[in-house]
Amino acid sequence: MKRTVVFFMATVLLLSLLQGSQAILIEPKITITLSSDSIRVSDEISATWEMENIGPNSTLSAEWLIYDQNGAVNRIKASGYLYGGRDTITINTGASGKFVFSVTTGLGFVHHFESKTFTVENAPNHLRLAGGADMTEMEVGQEVQISWEFTGGHPPYIIEYMMGMMLEPLPVPTRDIVGESTLGKDSVRYRPWRAGVAQFSYTARDSIGDGDDPKEFHHVFVKATDNNPIKFSAGLVADDIHPDAPAIFNWSFTGGTAPFTPIVFWYIYDKDGQVTSITHYPTGQEDRLIPREGVGGEAVLQIRDDDGRVVQSEAYPFTITGTSAYGPLGGSITATPGSVTLRQDITFSWDLSGGVPPYALSYESRLYNPEKTSYTPYHPGTLSSDERQVTIKTAVAGQKDFVLMVKDSAGADTTLTTTYTVNADQEAGPLSASIWIDPAALVREELVGVWKIEGGTPPYVVQMGWNFWETGEAMPDSFSQQEEVDLAQGTLRYRDFFPPKTPVNALFGILATDANQDVRYLLSAPVEVSFSLANPTPAPTPKPTLTATPKAAVTTSPTPTPTAAPTSTPAPAPTTTTTVTLADLEKLIDHLVNGTALGSEQNADADGVEGITISDVIWLIGRLVN
Repeated sequence: MKRTVVFFMATVLLLSLLQGSQAILIEPKITITLSSDSIRVSDEISATWEMENIGPNSTLSAEWLIYDQNGAVNRIKASGYLYGGRDTITINTGASGKFVFSVTTGLGFVHHFESKTFTVENAPNHLRLAGGADMTEMEVGQEVQISWEFTGGHPPYIIEYMMGMMLEPLPVPTRDIVGESTLGKDSVRYRPWRAGVAQFSYTARDSIGDGDDPKEFHHVFVKATDNNPIKFSAGLVADDIHPDAPAIFNWSFTGGTAPFTPIVFWYIYDKDGQVTSITHYPTGQEDRLIPREGVGGEAVLQIRDDDGRVVQSEAYPFTITGTSAYGPLGGSITATPGSVTLRQDITFSWDLSGGVPPYALSYESRLYNPEKTSYTPYHPGTLSSDERQVTIKTAVAGQKDFVLMVKDSAGADTTLTTTYTVNADQEAGPLSASIWIDPAALVREELVGVWKIEGGTPPYVVQMGWNFWETGEAMPDSFSQQEEVDLAQGTLRYRDFFPPKTPVNALFGILATDANQDVRYLLSAPVEVSFSLANPTPAPTPKPTLTATPKAAVTTSPTPTPTAAPTSTPAPAPTTTTTVTLADLEKLIDHLVNGTALGSEQNADADGVEGITISDVIWLIGRLVN
């Protein structure tokens, strides 16, 4: 009879396995249909498909394969929802293509399906321009719009352009506007600033390189006439001056459209041919400059009006004869000390010579980028004429220049520069931190997190807190903030109005930030908490002292003194006739977990081993069962 039952069960199991294997061996099926067998460049093509026998754990993937005339393939991943049964793309290039589909079953078997091959007709689709200037003849002060609209090709486009005035007899225009656009339809506006020819130059390419050579520009020309030109006369009052006497340059003009902006460029030459350039923005029709040094110079006038006209005079030369009573404006500057650490004071001292007092003094520190092409200014300020030092407190590490800008009452100016270094706290090093949960506190049945920060730049901001999770759950990668301090080290005892039920896993975490915004995020190693956690409230109930209840002294009957020391053997567990109840077991467990006092030691320390341990619980359970 037993053999018959065993044979019957084996047969049922075998049949079920065969049925399962049959289900496993059923292959997926996908039928793919294309919207067209032949398309043109820039047309869309769609693939639709029907799926059968796709298991719940299967992985789907699909892509378009586009082949060029040489057989090279370009893969384009299907962007649609694969269970939706449709995907569409636009063909911009290529000679042929097909749509392929892959199914990977839950057991790892891969099945491939593909559509028929479609062909691509490579009809001409070159980049073409429509547009140009909205006017070809205009007046100075009018605004011309150069517009373009590219069609065909393969967007996005790359249009590089520039525009300016042709200056005779030079064959190249000024570069008043230089830009780049990726828009197929765009425009640029320009106001010619003088009579003549304005030239707009452009070159255009599409995303596959079809179009112009980047060096071969096309041009659109606009002729500008000026019916209200600026006409001026200018000159120096004297063409030979003393170094301490002003060179006086005046002018008058007609035409143009107010308001006007005159600019005077002064160029002073020394005996070695070195040139000092000084630019003035006068408000009237006269400008003055006391050179103080040099052997000669030139003055050039430029006038701009509201219509955008720009006219410029020829250079008016003059000579400088004699010796200045003041000498050239100059000086020296030093930093004390030349190297400091962050947040330390540094003093800059200087001497000035020459020039005409009083002086206008201003200063700033400059932190340059690695390429020395730009800088960030720090600590800007101004000083009175007779001040000769200033002290600043460093704030950012790096090598800097302290620049003192000096201008005298005659208009001469100069800059004094010294380099100094601000070091980070080398002994501190980068910000680092360590955290842990105090094991000694765990023995005392307390939960205490400890942190210590080293390095970095004080002051610190430390956010800290706890996180708890039950056994079997995933360990969290964060903590709930409970406190924020500015201490480099310290402890945090668990505090919360809703303590978790025990046993529970716990971790301690901090987020530390230093003065330089360097950040460290740390989580401690997790620990298991089996004791009850404190639950402070506005009026907390005192927690029972976490100490074992004192035990009654054990007394035994006296025995005769043996003549020979007997071999020590474990004492048998004492027998008792006391009835053991479930209430005794509950009290004992409550004592072990929460530290509550026991009402009866007789039923507690039943196994005879000193102290209340888990073996006492096991002994009580055995008494209850047996």
